[in-house]
Amino acid sequence: MLDLVGFQGGHGVAELLRVGVNSSTGYGGLVWYVSPKRAGESGDEKSQSCWVSDNPAPPDFDPRVLSDPGCPLWYDPRSTLPVARVRAALREFCRMGTGDRPECVQWVRGEINGERLDAHS
Repeated sequence: MLDLVGFQGGHGVAELLRVGVNSSTGYGGLVWYVSPKRAGESGDEKSQSCWVSDNPAPPDFDPRVLSDPGCPLWYDPRSTLPVARVRAALREFCRMGTGDRPECVQWVRGEINGERLDAHS
């Protein structure tokens, strides 16, 4: 499953949380980013980058969570989280109603397609 949740401002969707889940393995991944307009207006560090979920204790197997169905690309296992944590982040994102990045999970800079920027370092 791959889905987008966004909050719409006056000129379209300003913040997006993309959710991917592999129900067979019980893991999922998240990507959060904002529109260039919000990034320019806010000036905060979080809004200047795209962020991918980060798991400090990743599974010791590849849970095969789809991050970009067009390629296809899969989340790095270090970016996958148990579904309960993905669900908590999604609830927080929707409950806040601001489009701000959920704080109940850790994040690492990444790409809109779900790749981590530290993947090749």
